[in-house]
Amino acid sequence: MRMPRQRPKRLVEPFTTREPIFVRLCVAFVDNLTLILRLAFIAGAFFLASDLRTLPEELNPPVVEVAPVQTNPVNRSAPTPAIEEDPGWLTSGVKQALNCTYENFRSEHYDECVKEASSIYTRPQADPDDTGYIMYETRTLFARLDN
Repeated sequence: MRMPRQRPKRLVEPFTTREPIFVRLCVAFVDNLTLILRLAFIAGAFFLASDLRTLPEELNPPVVEVAPVQTNPVNRSAPTPAIEEDPGWLTSGVKQALNCTYENFRSEHYDECVKEASSIYTRPQADPDDTGYIMYETRTLFARLDN
């Protein structure tokens, strides 16, 4: 008895070339894009590490002793709103506007500088340490004797 010859089972589907080669290359590229990006990241990290090793030598200049510089102390308080020279374009209105840009001058002359109600330039408030009984009513009762 002879056994009928059996065909071997296929392990893969037959290869068909219905897609152009360019499309197949693009599909392969997209499938392998994460692998390409990982390799590029690792290569970039190696180049960065090699550059960082030589970077301090290039950036740090040689140390040279320098004599200390004498400087005058600068007053860091608010500048004085005074205009020394009087050019032709500087009228009284312009001087007033320039002086109103300084906080000290604006707090002293608030009504002249701020014509309308403003949320940016608020009216200066009294210092709570200096007002005492002016801001709050006193809770002390006074007594007197009638003659």
